[in-house]
Amino acid sequence: MEDIKKPGVQPIQPATPAPEEPAEPAQSIQIPVNNSTVEPVVPAAEPVVEPAAAPTTPVTPVAPNVIAEAPSETAAAEFASEEIPLQNEILQELDDPDEIIEAAAAATPAQPKKSPVLTILVIILVLVAVGLAATFAVLYFTKPTVRYTDNTSNTSTNTTPTPTPTPTPTPTPNTPTPNDGTFAPAGNTITNSEVINELTKKVSLLFGYEFDDNLTISTGGSVATEDIDLITTGNLEETYKINHLAFSSTEARSLTDQEVETIENEDNISLVLTDKKGIDGDVLAEAYKDLFGKELEKGPVEKSACSFSYNKTVDVYYNGNGGCGGYTSYFRYYHITDLTEEEDAAYVYIQAASVESDSAVFCDVSREIQENGTSTTIKTCAPALTEATGPDEIFADTTAEFARYRFVFSQAEDGSYYFKKVEKV
Repeated sequence: MEDIKKPGVQPIQPATPAPEEPAEPAQSIQIPVNNSTVEPVVPAAEPVVEPAAAPTTPVTPVAPNVIAEAPSETAAAEFASEEIPLQNEILQELDDPDEIIEAAAAATPAQPKKSPVLTILVIILVLVAVGLAATFAVLYFTKPTVRYTDNTSNTSTNTTPTPTPTPTPTPTPNTPTPNDGTFAPAGNTITNSEVINELTKKVSLLFGYEFDDNLTISTGGSVATEDIDLITTGNLEETYKINHLAFSSTEARSLTDQEVETIENEDNISLVLTDKKGIDGDVLAEAYKDLFGKELEKGPVEKSACSFSYNKTVDVYYNGNGGCGGYTSYFRYYHITDLTEEEDAAYVYIQAASVESDSAVFCDVSREIQENGTSTTIKTCAPALTEATGPDEIFADTTAEFARYRFVFSQAEDGSYYFKKVEKV
């Protein structure tokens, strides 16, 4: 080993190698000393290492963190020119080469590199799991429903029965009516529940009575017999059109004191015995157009039993009768059998029957029966009613030849239907 030519600087001699780790030399660290006199370190005698069973090339051990060869003169000159002196504490800590190695290893631990392929696979698996969970949620919480009156069949191949939610009750006519050889409804059977509800409600408004769950109307013994006129003449008088719409309206409101005063003064009527309620003219006009397909001509209403009146100043239809009504022994029954459609027309087929007191059931309705209690032209179709029988049992007999009528409706531009006439079939 050559001596460093710069005066006052001596090379650090190699330390004695550790006998148990001869295989690999440690990385050398150069320790500079500024303007200090360091006594040369006398190398210790190298121990004799016994060769292994297989002959190997002997390796000269080098002490860790110590320079194996002396630096060149240029390197020594640069090294000695450093202006920052070393502190005594650092020199003391570097006395033991093993501690230096352990400190360096602890300061820079080896970090395993993350594989980008593995990261991508994890992300893909997470996305797939989220997608499957979302699909399961949609399929589980979105169950198919079947319309109550539509001809919708279940075509699912799933063998596990799925509970069907209870639909809202919708009246369904007997479709088709059994053909007794004398009757066949025209057109195709209507299956759309919305159209069925619309037509059923409008026939009810025309009659002035509500249908029950079996699509049967019972007038009771009411003295108001415009239902007979509707069937026999094919239409309603204007007064009854307004009355039926007004009595069935849910838009009635309380009249103000000023409106009551105006009505009483202009129409020469007292509303003391009435409920002092009325229906705005525009509201009734809208209902009128929806049922009859034309504009309502607002004006005086012909007086009749339980009729409404109209006041132009306040534009209100009001009931000016404190009380009305009365009953007779003549009962009428109407039953919807079929609802069909043909091009832009819809038909509601009904059967009619009537009973005077406790006599046999007539096959139709008429003023004659109402006035005389009997008829020379209308025959009977069933025996007298008992406590155990009623209109449902009467119309259940498909062989009875009850009179048949159909309500004819035309389709409006918005797809709804308006009433045109009643025909006997």
